[in-house]
Amino acid sequence: MKLAIIGSRHVKHPKVVLKKIMEELPYDCTEIVSCGAEGVDMLAQQYAKEHGIVYKEIKASNALEKSQLLADYADSLLAFWDCTSKGTAVIISTFTKVSKYVKIICINK
Repeated sequence: MKLAIIGSRHVKHPKVVLKKIMEELPYDCTEIVSCGAEGVDMLAQQYAKEHGIVYKEIKASNALEKSQLLADYADSLLAFWDCTSKGTAVIISTFTKVSKYVKIICINK
């Protein structure tokens, strides 16, 4: 199962995010997918490397393309959202539109 992990670029408590990834990671997760941005995306990459999970970085020329590529590739989404980031909101919306599972965890900036 391919899990997309994305979120806000500004994270006050990275250890809390890493712990939450561990708690929320599905038992059948075989790959973590992210966009490689600062913040949550980099923490997702770090978690994958530390736990021997395959990591794939999705690159695109704009936010809408990136959002669609993520939704097409991953089976579900774990979003760490500060409830203001427009980029995270677009990705959440894209996954919802294609009826994929979305888990949102609210975080402070």
